This record gives sequence, C-alpha cells and structure tokens, in this order.
Amino acid sequence: MANTARDKIREAHADKRDPNLERSLDAMVHDSSVRLEAWLAAEQSSPSQKVERQELLLQVSEALTRLPADQGDAIIRHHLMGEPVSEVARHMGCTKKAVAGLLYRGLNKLREILDAGSRS
Repeated sequence: MANTARDKIREAHADKRDPNLERSLDAMVHDSSVRLEAWLAAEQSSPSQKVERQELLLQVSEALTRLPADQGDAIIRHHLMGEPVSEVARHMGCTKKAVAGLLYRGLNKLREILDAGSRS
C-alpha cells in the first residue's frame, strides 16, 4: 500500500522533483498508512483479527493498482492522505466536480474489484 501511494505521489510531482519533496513523501506515506490502519483497526484485536486486517490492507492495495490512474490518484490523495477535494483538484489540474466524479467512479470500481475478489 505504501509503495502504491508513494508511486502515485511521485507520478503527480514528476515534473517538480525536489529533494525536500522526497523526504516529505515518506512522511505522507507513513501518515496515510497510519490512517488506513487506524481505520481498519479495533481497540482490542486478537491475532487472527490482526491477520485479517493485514490481508484486507493487501487486497485494498492490490485493488488500487487496478483502477485507472486518475481514479487511483484521487482516492489515494483524498482518502488515504486526507487532502481536501479542492487540494486534490489543484494537484490534478481539474475542477472539484471532476475530482468528485473520479472519487465516485473510483470507489465504485474499487468495491467491484474487492467484491469480485471475495467471491473467488
């Protein structure tokens, strides 16, 4: 998951490489991983629940790589990195309405991918 998020962030900033940006990317990836793990975690977890969470995290990471690039980027920035839609729109060079559409379609596709994976 961290590698996918890091790759998406690097793609978005490919024309603006900066050593300071690279250091902050690691921090952002760590923060997004912490946010996602907190979302998946319960206060009291058994070892089997921890394993289930890790498996779900891997499934979500794999599913994100199967989305179209713009949808995956919007989901990673908004839901994993916590950026507001306006900031995602600025980074992607599109309107907030366009980002909202990407998020909507991306989340629907993500659900489809995860549902199909759970049936097989």
